[in-house]
Amino acid sequence: MKTSMSKLRIALASATLALCILPNVGWSTRLVAAPVIGQITALPGGHEIEVANHMYHIKQGSAAEKAMVNLSIGQQVHLLLDDAADPSKADVIAISVDSQS
Repeated sequence: MKTSMSKLRIALASATLALCILPNVGWSTRLVAAPVIGQITALPGGHEIEVANHMYHIKQGSAAEKAMVNLSIGQQVHLLLDDAADPSKADVIAISVDSQS
């Protein structure tokens, strides 16, 4: 009986450890790209927005795509980029308008 309880404890400890090392458990420690803050300088249409004279691609199906219909040139915005390995290829996943603009 003692041997089976010991094996059960080892199995439970192994399962707990396996769950703790899953990728989504450690996501809270991932680096997050700083938001891009600036004034909208162009809205060329499609899936692009230009902020502070720099063009950004909008990720399809994202909250940013839905927010595009309410934006206008001159508004101060905050762009949240996805966590692409190459920052120059990161897509905008969220847009918030500064309340002071």
